[in-house]
Amino acid sequence: MRQIGETKWMDVILDTDTMEITVVQRWKYIFESVTGYDWTENAKKIVRSGIKDLIYMCWNEKAYAIVNTNQGNSFNRSYGKKEFNINFKVETVTCGEHWNVIVVKNNPDSSANSTGVEWEGRRIYLNDFDLYSNRGYSAYARHGIIYTKVRDQCAVAHEFGHAIGNNGTEFYTGDEYVEIDPQHIIIEEDGFAQYDFKHLTFKNRALHEDAESMMNVGNEIRHRHFAFIRDVLQEMFPGSYFSIRLS
Repeated sequence: MRQIGETKWMDVILDTDTMEITVVQRWKYIFESVTGYDWTENAKKIVRSGIKDLIYMCWNEKAYAIVNTNQGNSFNRSYGKKEFNINFKVETVTCGEHWNVIVVKNNPDSSANSTGVEWEGRRIYLNDFDLYSNRGYSAYARHGIIYTKVRDQCAVAHEFGHAIGNNGTEFYTGDEYVEIDPQHIIIEEDGFAQYDFKHLTFKNRALHEDAESMMNVGNEIRHRHFAFIRDVLQEMFPGSYFSIRLS
């Protein structure tokens, strides 16, 4: 059996033959440049391939869904307590897209290079530097103390987390990190920074201490990051209740 849950943002496909859940997104790429140099077709191909590789590396085979009970409806009796591995697939399209993906050829001094996701607008903004781990330092707060770490998170994987449902609305986590007003940063000779706690802006007060999280400043996946997908599964199979567990 193969059942598909369609949304504006993605299709969730559950296959009982393979015991897999595949989350498919159709991306329409729009390549822009603020550097004065146009994108070559080869460069576009490299970027599209690199983005997919990073998403698959960071998100595939990281979690599975399980039906909580083998009692009740026929689906529960057949597949309750069994694991469905969760994987993602990004398809490049020219029409019928879930997402418009705007990739800007980078100019570090230009505000046009902002990276982010517009959930309702179904737009993802990236630039060519987002294929690499971010350089510099990130701030995070834990137990009322502010720390810094080398920023080694890949922006593509973080922004993809928003695109699969971590949108910051009532029921789903969004950004989990803290922000610092740049004018209040003090960089020491060893490269580390000092911050005054009062200058922090909390994106998510409940989760801001989990600095290793992909939706914070880290690279680790959490089961909460699959909450939207879980809820789509609930709608696909009324009377069945899914839990997400990490692989």
